Amino acid sequence: MVFNRELENHPLEGTCMQSIYQQIGLACIALACLLGAVWRSEQRTDGQYPDQPIKLIVPFSPGGGTDTFARTIKKGIEETDLLPQPLVIMNIKGAGATIGSRKAKVARPDGYTLLLLHDSLMTAKASGQVNYGVEAFDPIAATGELGMVLCVAQDAPYQNLQELLQAAKERPDTIRFGVNMGAIVHFAALTLEDRSPGTRFLHVQSGSGAERFGDIKGGHTEVTAFSIEEYVRFRTDVLRAVCFFGETRHPAVPEVPTAREQGIDVVFANRFYWWAPRETPAERRAYVADVLEKAMQTEYVRTQLSKSHTAPIFIRDEALVKAVQQSEDRYQSIQQRDAVVLPDIPMFIMGSLLVIGLLMFIPWLRKQSRRPPGDQGDGELARQPSRLLTPRPLLGIGATLLYAGLLALFQLDFRMTTTCYLFVMALAIMPTRQRWSVALAFSVAMALSIHFVLQGQFGVLLP
Repeated sequence: MVFNRELENHPLEGTCMQSIYQQIGLACIALACLLGAVWRSEQRTDGQYPDQPIKLIVPFSPGGGTDTFARTIKKGIEETDLLPQPLVIMNIKGAGATIGSRKAKVARPDGYTLLLLHDSLMTAKASGQVNYGVEAFDPIAATGELGMVLCVAQDAPYQNLQELLQAAKERPDTIRFGVNMGAIVHFAALTLEDRSPGTRFLHVQSGSGAERFGDIKGGHTEVTAFSIEEYVRFRTDVLRAVCFFGETRHPAVPEVPTAREQGIDVVFANRFYWWAPRETPAERRAYVADVLEKAMQTEYVRTQLSKSHTAPIFIRDEALVKAVQQSEDRYQSIQQRDAVVLPDIPMFIMGSLLVIGLLMFIPWLRKQSRRPPGDQGDGELARQPSRLLTPRPLLGIGATLLYAGLLALFQLDFRMTTTCYLFVMALAIMPTRQRWSVALAFSVAMALSIHFVLQGQFGVLLP
């Protein structure tokens, strides 16, 4: 072919082609080593389960209610040697628990990655925060249940639940209800509105229990809900309980009437569910359920649950499936507010990066194509059919393909991988050694910024 003859007689056959072959060869060797290492690390032995540590994803910060509950169960397991391998807690917080739940959702279904998450897994889907729910997991057990208390500021004019709801009817969208959007407290507000037609609170994103307490103390919100454990811990002259969302009054706060006593039929609690990725072997889920059932019966766990006012319930197997379905149906039946549709910011950022890359690459191509015929540098090569096979473009193309492949196939750290990729691309554009430090600083800053925006602000799961 003409293309091959031109390429054979071209200077690229010498040093440049050798450089290209070296780059391709090194890239293949590196990729082969990565594939081998990942393949080896992902192999599971046929020994008795478990033969390695079990990771438990807790999608909240250390020290919170769910994290404390997880560590209580963990200590109960360790003290009685219920597991031959360690139970390792991984706190993956952010985006209303959806970053951690997504991480568990895409994990290998081998029983070595579990998720501890309460009703928020159901409420997040019901509120439209995520497009998956319980159907993406296999339930293992429900262990422990926390009742909920509705509270107002101590100086609020509402003396009971009926007065509060009447005020929300007369002045819709003015009484500030501190919530964590898509979570159980958000649905407490929605449920009250659903059971009392005409009632409309102003839902204010507030966050965790401690953050909601701070907001109501600072006057930023007027009403919110806490778990019974949070209410007892936060109870000061700042808060006043309006009702308890239970079948009967809670023994820890016998002076607080239930919602039913005040004519509003609202009963719900927050259960701690243990989940496994979909298609995890049934025998491994049963093994974990056995361990949890025994842990719930230990003296240490029962003592700690009593101190935190957590009901020591335990549900598994068919009763668990039925309980999960009932809870999901209840949340799905609640009337949702019209959601504010936000622009697809992650896609916008990705598109912008692509456009920036093209704008930086196209001028270089145009410059190469305009060099005079007698130029013996890259200009001569630019007029050949193989002009895109110069080291710089080939390096950029190869780096892009390798970067996309590694992120798609393996759970490599996004920040480190993106930094390396951007650094290579920057060198391909400005290879002068004096600018390497600039390229490195630019790559680190861009990688960290993209990670912060996509995962920290918009809840996009990144490895």
